[in-house]
Amino acid sequence: MTLDYFPPPKSPNTMFLVTGVNGLIASHVADQLLAAGYRVRGTVRDISRCQWLADHFESRYGYNRFGLVQLNDFGAEGAWEVTLQGVSGSRQSRALPTSRWRTSIAPSHQSSNGSTLFVGSQKTSSVKSFSFTSSAWAAYTPNPNVTRVLTENTWNEEAVARAADPRLSAEEKGLAPFMAQGSTSGMLLRLFEGKDYEIILKILPQWFVDSRDAGRLHLAALTDPSVDRQRLFACAERYSWPQILSLMRTLYPERQFVELEDQGWDQTTVPNAKAEELLRRLGRSSWVSLQDSVRENIECYYHPS
Repeated sequence: MTLDYFPPPKSPNTMFLVTGVNGLIASHVADQLLAAGYRVRGTVRDISRCQWLADHFESRYGYNRFGLVQLNDFGAEGAWEVTLQGVSGSRQSRALPTSRWRTSIAPSHQSSNGSTLFVGSQKTSSVKSFSFTSSAWAAYTPNPNVTRVLTENTWNEEAVARAADPRLSAEEKGLAPFMAQGSTSGMLLRLFEGKDYEIILKILPQWFVDSRDAGRLHLAALTDPSVDRQRLFACAERYSWPQILSLMRTLYPERQFVELEDQGWDQTTVPNAKAEELLRRLGRSSWVSLQDSVRENIECYYHPS
């Protein structure tokens, strides 16, 4: 996680709620909110397993800036009443202050979990903004053979149709294996070491965003009045795993790497101009590049002598 400095909030005690805060994206959302001077309350399913995150943020931002709350069933009646007390804004990813309701960040249909938090937020007078996060797959399914232009009103109707298709079995409608592989940072390590990387072959070219930029966009969406009931596409640049492998060879010419077959290129055009504008308002020149993201991830665990 990289510390960024932003103008301090009007009230240093303003608190945001971030659900699933131990996740890759959610933890970076919390990190950027804390760096901006806000307080964060994060939900997890098991506090004892996630105490490391509280310790990390306390060492980084001081005492009583970040706290964990255990929430096992998002859909349970009244589950959000205590969790939302004193919160000014909420982020569901499935981060919440300002003077108007703003639904923002990433394309997504309402899920049951997201809608229960949204309803709970509406009932809590202190909550002034709401952000719902999902994968860009809510807008389209990556396919290097298809040329298309997405808008803020584009949804993945193909996936909706497949889910409703009675000719498909439950197994065919379930999660693809690569969707249950944990953090994408871990996939980088697999490819770097050439171990258990085969699942990567099933991931087609698509768009990339660095997790720090995703965190920054949540900060902007929740605190910038120009974002009002708007979808933000956190899409920095196109990528493919063979391209990432090529970057690794450039960055570490002394190492031997596996070979990957060329998969083509994502031909989708995405409406990411607003998101990039928000990053600039936060003092960034642009997106974190794929090369910088790959290099900095690898530097976390590879230290050549």
